[in-house]
Amino acid sequence: MRKVIIQNIHSNPSTAKRKIQLAMRNKFSGFIDTVCSTKPFNYLINSDLYCEVQQHNITCLVFRQAIR
Repeated sequence: MRKVIIQNIHSNPSTAKRKIQLAMRNKFSGFIDTVCSTKPFNYLINSDLYCEVQQHNITCLVFRQAIR
């Protein structure tokens, strides 16, 4: 996941999340969520697969939704 995020992160959060989301769909199964922001954010997720990367003053969090 980290490699995919780094390859697709962009200085614009909206562009970054769309590019990352599209790339993740091609690599991972399940429901993948992507959050990108220039501002700090806190989160609590239940996931077996996740990654957070900060680059270009953008932080992106990607995670696979947990199956209940």
